[in-house]
Amino acid sequence: MKADGSDAVTSGGAAGGDEPAAGGFTEEELSIHRAHRQACEAKKQMYVDPSSGYKVFTEYAHLHRGKCCGSACRHCPYGQVNVKDPAMRKRFNSLFYV
Repeated sequence: MKADGSDAVTSGGAAGGDEPAAGGFTEEELSIHRAHRQACEAKKQMYVDPSSGYKVFTEYAHLHRGKCCGSACRHCPYGQVNVKDPAMRKRFNSLFYV
């Protein structure tokens, strides 16, 4: 999500969950992005991951916390700076950490 609240990512192309779609993202990644964006717009602390069914903290929730908790969260706005184990740090795909 851009600072102005608009979404720079569009879905398209691929039908399968593992195939890259618009911008090189899979449909699964785009689905996660949409769910997260909608939850943040509604100022929700969590959303249900469309793939796993687990509850995931939103960037909105992390911003209210005020600092990185060190748990290698998917939507950490602080760059996962407090994650102690380098092996736990995730790669940022320009939408979220994977």
